[in-house]
Amino acid sequence: DALNQASTQGSVLFIALSYALIAILLWLLFRRLGAMLLTLGVVGLSATVLMGVFGHLGAQINMVNMILPTIVLVIGVSSCVHMLIHVMTATGETAAIRAQHGIAFVFWPCLINTLTTCMGFLALGMASMPVVQDLGYFGAMGLGIAFVFSVLLCAIGSAFPSCVPNPTDKGFIILMVSKLSNTAVRFPKEVLSLAGV
Repeated sequence: DALNQASTQGSVLFIALSYALIAILLWLLFRRLGAMLLTLGVVGLSATVLMGVFGHLGAQINMVNMILPTIVLVIGVSSCVHMLIHVMTATGETAAIRAQHGIAFVFWPCLINTLTTCMGFLALGMASMPVVQDLGYFGAMGLGIAFVFSVLLCAIGSAFPSCVPNPTDKGFIILMVSKLSNTAVRFPKEVLSLAGV
């Protein structure tokens, strides 16, 4: 019990540092406070709901499942980023139409990504240790919750211009992503071979 308490206290610091790092990276990518806060709000709400369900079902927090909020944070952010970036590049007369087009464009890829990741976590349910089983079941649940909140809250939030990303064309992250994607398109066999190694 003392070990679980110590790991819980340590993971609170780890979660706070994770949020701070993700916030910095989101700011560098989005260049808009509203978009950064919307994304952090979505994953924060998802993690809070997950831990509420976790407690409501009588599950005990231990050093294994204490990583659940961090898992939801790291993996849940990706859906928000994809949705908001595509809203930014979508066309339409109004912000609501751009939000609808941008989120519709990435809905299926984000859903498939979430479902395959959930299946990976659900595979942990086959483990012999109950703590690992709980991690798998609640991890999958958390990612499902994060996806639903991403779709709903990004659709609502991106109707407001202050929540749509505003990256600079010369930003470091944008330049690096652009160079990497151009390289992958120009040399697909070499990139796949390197990835296979």
